Amino acid sequence: MTLTKALELLHRPCSAELTAPKRLDEAALRIEQRYGTRRPVSQEEAAVLIADLARRIAVADWQGARERDVAAVLRAIFSGQLPGPEGVVEFLYEELALTRRPLLLAALCESYLLGWRAGSPATVRQAQLITDRAADLSPLWRRVFVNLPEIADAERGHKRLAERMLAVQDAYGWLRRTGLPSPHGAGFMQAVHGAYVDALPAMRDRGRLDILLGWLAPDGKPGFSGEAAAIAIQKMLAPWRNSDPDASLREFLVGRLAAWFKDPRRGASTVWPRVGAEERKVMLRWLAGESMRAFLDVVSEAEERHMWEPRQAFWRQCYEAGRIQEAWVAFDPKAEAVARRKYAETDDPAFASFGRQAGARRDISLLFMRCGDRIVVEGSFSYRVHVFKIDQERCPKLYRSEYKTEDITLPMGHRQAKRHDPGGNWEQWVLRRIR
Repeated sequence: MTLTKALELLHRPCSAELTAPKRLDEAALRIEQRYGTRRPVSQEEAAVLIADLARRIAVADWQGARERDVAAVLRAIFSGQLPGPEGVVEFLYEELALTRRPLLLAALCESYLLGWRAGSPATVRQAQLITDRAADLSPLWRRVFVNLPEIADAERGHKRLAERMLAVQDAYGWLRRTGLPSPHGAGFMQAVHGAYVDALPAMRDRGRLDILLGWLAPDGKPGFSGEAAAIAIQKMLAPWRNSDPDASLREFLVGRLAAWFKDPRRGASTVWPRVGAEERKVMLRWLAGESMRAFLDVVSEAEERHMWEPRQAFWRQCYEAGRIQEAWVAFDPKAEAVARRKYAETDDPAFASFGRQAGARRDISLLFMRCGDRIVVEGSFSYRVHVFKIDQERCPKLYRSEYKTEDITLPMGHRQAKRHDPGGNWEQWVLRRIR
């Protein structure tokens, strides 16, 4: 008998005089859905409880045993958090086949979802056990399995539920309304997440992006992290490996991803290293444009002579032509103060990602650009443009938190540095080196 059929039998008329306490069931459901039934325990505490239960089983000593401790052991083992001795595992299955204790049956349902692995023997066995005990589940879990019978499918449940999610605009809200306590949970819901993201159409317009973003971060911050978040990021960036969206969509995506998952150039994120190399390149390319924009905005306000502004058209053309793949900035103290103020005023992450220029020339801000196998260094005021091969010893590294001009600046007359002459010969000099 399927779980759905078993639960449907609960609603058939019977000859009993007493009716179900509907209002109490609804109140219990609301409480359980909001607060859950779990008493959180650490991995160390769970290991102690497992050892204690194993001892009790061996000597049949149940003096002082607590149901909540058995539930904690059940969650730890069935969710895959900790391995369980064979005797303990079999004891739990035997107990669950007979008990009507709501706490233990709720722990079974919760740990089943957390430990779900498509087709694994443990998942198959637990799915059958939940089906067999359907009549004794709490109101919350009865409602979940009636509304989402796909959960009881130990083989293809994740794909079947993902298919249903495609039919609704707000997948997260829909799942919550069905009674599912944690749509962003581990185990089963991570598998659903992967299947759902994979089945979504290409993210080429704002409407489709809003559906995925609404699922990923329904409360304004992402519910998934690690590999699950990386899957969603790859979906959003994959369409733009060889082209770019319009400026507004690009800026929207860069802002959201940088705010939620940090700047991938700084190495502080646990998500970006899991994103595919091609999709990371897309984000780095877009961030290059944002860094160049921020550099112009900040330096134009911070410096008095505005010697940088006439050069920006040339570098923008290089960027639009695809010659600049990555960019990073190092602000002098005055420009740094401007950048921090602009970030506070606008919340634009482009003004929050930069290094510091701490060299002897404290009035110079630097812009670093990777153009193929070259690093180009541009600067404010009268700083000469420098072009280094990436494998040169003196070539500056991108994304450092601090730079010194004396470590970068080449002597006057050096063939790898060029003055910005009024006639614009420096532009052709640069193009010959970065083509």
